[in-house]
Amino acid sequence: MAHLAPSGKWDARYLGPVPHDASYYAKCMLGGALACGITHAGITPLDVTKCNMQVNPAKYKGLLPGLRTIVAEEGSKGLWKGFGPTFVGYSLQDVPSPTIALCPLEMTKVKIQTSQPGTFPVPMFDALREMSKLKAETRYPLGSLVPLWSRQIPYTMAKFFFFEYIVTLFYRHVFTKPKESYGQGTQLGITFASGYLAGVVCALVSHPADSLVSLMGKPANRGKSLGQIASETGLVALATRALARVSS
Repeated sequence: MAHLAPSGKWDARYLGPVPHDASYYAKCMLGGALACGITHAGITPLDVTKCNMQVNPAKYKGLLPGLRTIVAEEGSKGLWKGFGPTFVGYSLQDVPSPTIALCPLEMTKVKIQTSQPGTFPVPMFDALREMSKLKAETRYPLGSLVPLWSRQIPYTMAKFFFFEYIVTLFYRHVFTKPKESYGQGTQLGITFASGYLAGVVCALVSHPADSLVSLMGKPANRGKSLGQIASETGLVALATRALARVSS
């Protein structure tokens, strides 16, 4: 019977068509890790620009001007700074204590992306070693943990809530026939649109904390507390600066 384990005993993990055994969960974890790492690393050019807009808004005045400035000063390779720690860090979100695993890599990524060319290593392992050497001033490896929690927890909560809420709104007010009456293409489109809109809301909710993570790596903020950085920057700036790439 389908619900019996190989031992012949009843096991809830075998109720469905695919056994939910250790192999199944390992594959789910690997798939989730790769999906998260690849999607975040794939938008590294937007992330580089966003971080620099948050740290130096006078120089990086918008998404397109920021991209042009980076390319003019560092070439196209400058748009991919921080790819390594982004890929590894966000892949580790699928392991236990995800934010703690992400924190040192996120701090390193921001330092790589916002440092003046030639002042900080770009290769991931060289950058990690340099962060460790400078931990008295960079607060490596867990100095950004509190703002990361403040970013990731509201983001995740908003993502689940608003995705389901927006899907419900679509089927209640726009696609009012029974869900099963729509083709797979239509249902997939509704899912995609709901995910995209939920992502925009999530980015708005988490943006102030995201700005703090970037600003902590700024040399001028060395030794300052999170409260002092937030007070000097101002809530409006924390919440709005670099929102040009909010939907990513």
